[in-house]
Amino acid sequence: MEHASADHEFFRHAVERYANMVVRVAYHTVQNQSDAEDIAQEVFIKLLKQPSFHDDEHMKAWLLTVTINQCRDFKKSFWQRKTEALPEEQHSFNSEQQHSFDNEQQHVLDELWKLSPEYRNVLLD
Repeated sequence: MEHASADHEFFRHAVERYANMVVRVAYHTVQNQSDAEDIAQEVFIKLLKQPSFHDDEHMKAWLLTVTINQCRDFKKSFWQRKTEALPEEQHSFNSEQQHSFDNEQQHVLDELWKLSPEYRNVLLD
């Protein structure tokens, strides 16, 4: 039973520490909050199946890589290719998200959006 408790604690730590980052990276890639949250959920489900990491930096790098790959898979999916976002969803953040960025981060985000997706994704990796 101790092993299950340790796994639960590890997963809770990962979600508390990195969920916001995963959602933001996904949002920057897919430009839709609901889709970004779905992608984050898939990323953390994959984390449940991952055996272990050397340290937090290793886990962070793994989460970023899996997030970008999930976003790529999402963008290649049949559903995504056959749907179009509503105009007001494009590049909009809800009030909670707006408060999660300071001025410098918002400036970097604005500059990031000016890049083509292929260059933007490289920087997010």
